[in-house]
Amino acid sequence: MSDEKRIEQARQLQLLLKKPPDQRTENDLLQVASLYRNLSAVLPDLRSEALRNEIERPVLEAHRYLSARNSQTSRAVDYLFRVLPVSVFRSPYVRFCTALFYISFFAASLGGYYSRPYAASVLGEATLSEYEEMHSSTERNFTTAMGFTGTGYYIVNNVTLDLLAYGTGLLAGIGSVFFAIYNGVFLGTTIGYLLQSGARDGILSWIFGHAPFELTAIGMSAGAGLQTGLAFLRPGNRSRLHAMSREGRRALPALLAALMLTFLAAFIEGFIAPLGIPVVFKIAVGALCALFMVLYFIVPSLRTGGELELR
Repeated sequence: MSDEKRIEQARQLQLLLKKPPDQRTENDLLQVASLYRNLSAVLPDLRSEALRNEIERPVLEAHRYLSARNSQTSRAVDYLFRVLPVSVFRSPYVRFCTALFYISFFAASLGGYYSRPYAASVLGEATLSEYEEMHSSTERNFTTAMGFTGTGYYIVNNVTLDLLAYGTGLLAGIGSVFFAIYNGVFLGTTIGYLLQSGARDGILSWIFGHAPFELTAIGMSAGAGLQTGLAFLRPGNRSRLHAMSREGRRALPALLAALMLTFLAAFIEGFIAPLGIPVVFKIAVGALCALFMVLYFIVPSLRTGGELELR
C-alpha cells in the first residue's frame, strides 16, 4: 500500500470519527473497524515520523471509540445476565412478596375448589358464571390475528397490574403488600373454583403455559414497590426523598424482571393458550418457563459471590 493510500485511509477514518454519534450508521461502524485494522497493521512498518504521526492519531481515536463500544456492550450483557437476576433473587423484599402472593394464591385456590359459597363471596355469582362460561369449551378457532390482538390485550392488562403493585408500594409499602395478597386471593379463588366446575378442562388447557411467568411477576413488582416504599418509613441517616430515590434504583431490577416476565407470559397466553393442542404440551411449556426462571435467577445467584452491590 502506498503512503498516499495510507494517508487517504487515515483521513477517511478521521472523518468517520468526527461524525456525531447519532448520525453514525452500522456501515460507518464497519468501515471504522476495517480502517482501524488496516492502519494498525501498517503502523510498525512506517519509517517516516511525520507519516506515522498523521496515521497514529486517528488510529488511537478509533481504538478508544471501539473499546468504549465494547465496554458498553459488556456492561449491558453483565447487567442483563448477572446483576439483574442476582439482585432480584437475593432481594428479601421480592422473596417476601412472592411468598406472600403464592401463599395467598394456593390458600384461596383450596377455598375456591372446596367451597362455592366462599368463591361467590370473593368473586360474586355473576363473575363465577361468566368465567365458567368463558372456559367451558376447549374448542377455539385460533388465528394469527387473534394471537396478536390477545397478546396486546394481555400486555396492557398485566403490565397495569404490575405497575399498580409497584406504584402503590410508594405509600410506605402498604399498597404492594395489599396487591400481592389481593391478586393472590382473586386469581387463586378463580382458578380453584374453575378446577372443580364444568370448565375444568378449559382452564387447565389455558393456564399451564404462561402461569409461572405471569404469577411470579406480580410478586416481583410488589417486592420492588415494598423496597421503595419502606425507605420512606426507614430512611436511616438519609432524607426521605434521597432514601426513596436510592432504594428505587436498587429495586429497579425487580421491576424490570417483572415486566420482562409479563411480556413473555403475554405472548404465550396470546399464541399458545388458545391452541387446541393436548394439554400435556402446554404443561411442557409451563415446565420450560419454570426451568428458565431457575436457570436465569437462581443459578447465577449461586455462582456469584457476595460482592454484588447495586448503587
